[in-house]
Amino acid sequence: IAFHCLLKSCLHVDEEISFSPSLAILQHFLKRFPGSREIVHGTLVGYNRLAHIIQTGNALQRKAFVSSLCKLSLPSWGKYDDATQLQDHNMEVLVCMLQIVHKHRENLMSEWYMILWTLEELSTLNISSPKLSDEGYRTAIIVSITYSRLAPFTTVLSLESLSSMLDALIEIAKSPKVRRGDITMEHLERTGYDVDKRDKKPAKEDGSIGGKLISFAGKAILGAEKSIENGRETNDQHTYTRMKPQRVKETYGEKYQREVTKSLTASRLFRSELLADVPLSLLMIT
Repeated sequence: IAFHCLLKSCLHVDEEISFSPSLAILQHFLKRFPGSREIVHGTLVGYNRLAHIIQTGNALQRKAFVSSLCKLSLPSWGKYDDATQLQDHNMEVLVCMLQIVHKHRENLMSEWYMILWTLEELSTLNISSPKLSDEGYRTAIIVSITYSRLAPFTTVLSLESLSSMLDALIEIAKSPKVRRGDITMEHLERTGYDVDKRDKKPAKEDGSIGGKLISFAGKAILGAEKSIENGRETNDQHTYTRMKPQRVKETYGEKYQREVTKSLTASRLFRSELLADVPLSLLMIT
């Protein structure tokens, strides 16, 4: 009760006065109680309500808000540590971040760098973290679709926003920390790709869970209707949610690079070795 009262009071006063303490309170709750589903959910509702600062606030407030959300989405943001293990609350923060990105895409400007760098660091982590519950892993699969949704998502951006996003991707690609792709035809074969049939037309979408996830992608960058706005959570992946997921042994980046490589080499216009050194940040806009 005290948590909800405090959350409600700090988000319903003048934003010029309340922004900094409100953000500090939200950060405190996520850091202090990551294992409480109710507190994590309520705190992310608070972030959604405070997100208007991206549009109405000044550059400093916008940067503080986006930085807070991005840094809380990964256990060790900025360290580029592929041994990091994601937990359920990290996945919920990532979902919240992506929803806010979609809603306020025209006002992010220089904050695109922070958002895309978060996806860059996420790409090195395993999708099937042992610290994720089955529900957390389902959310991880939904988040992994974001990489393939990024290029189509750029079609709804204004020229100014698209320019800011591309500038950020270029800066990330030039970073010495960024790892290059390592997808080869041998890797594709190990993950079930038939090299001899890569020039054939793709099979029609079946009734599999993977097909249903892609069909739910819609317009949002997140690629699924999983919402935490207005104090309630919804997830349209009903069939998927009821089934115990089969966990994959890939990182977010490996999964996306495999998908891109299969797509580009299917036409025989590209060879997989040509894509080996392309940074993930540039592959994301192909």
